[in-house]
This record gives sequence, C-alpha cells and structure tokens, in this order.
Amino acid sequence: MHRILNIAGNEKNKDDLIEQPAADFIFITSVKADLNLLSNLLLETEFVSLTNNIRALEISNLNSSAQIDNYLLKTINYAKVVVLRLFVDKGTWNYGIEQLLNWQAVVFFYFVRCKMHP
Repeated sequence: MHRILNIAGNEKNKDDLIEQPAADFIFITSVKADLNLLSNLLLETEFVSLTNNIRALEISNLNSSAQIDNYLLKTINYAKVVVLRLFVDKGTWNYGIEQLLNWQAVVFFYFVRCKMHP
C-alpha cells in the first residue's frame, strides 16, 4: 500500500510534527491535486513496483522549520529519491528548499518549479 498524507488542519496546534514510514521515493508538492493523481496512478499495473515504497505530502503540512527539520530527519533520511514540485514562488518555501539542498548529499533531490502566468 502506498501512503499519501492528507491531514486535516489542527487550528490549536500549528506545529504538528509529520512523520511517514520509510520509503525509497518521496514526493512533496504544493498542488493538492497531485496527491490524487499520484494515488490514482499507483493503482495502475505499471506502477505496482512503487506500491508501499512511495510517500507523498502536500507542502502546506510543513509550515515551520521544526516541522521541516523533523520530516527530513524522520522520513527523508531514509529515501533514495526526493521530488519537490512547487507551483508557487521559490521564496514561499525557502527554508525547506535550503534544507533539502543540504540533504542532497544523502538522497537524490529533484526540484520542479512551475511558474504561473498572468
């Protein structure tokens, strides 16, 4: 089974620490629809090898530096490939990008940035 994190917001505690079980592939995105697309793709026969070996997370679940640091330590630390897809300005998640670039020596990191056109 693949694990895609989609949690409801906790208004009282904005610093919930996010942890997911170890996996070879991590997909972090700023677009919630990506999570649905990935979930549907993993049901296809061609992607059965990724079943239970990929984790996905919407970037809005990692707001504080404590959340980002904890996710790096507890989840990304065990990954082989990390894909970050941002459909926002790079400055929106600057600390997270900086930390992933520092982590790049440990895992393969692929950064996809999409620009919005007016």
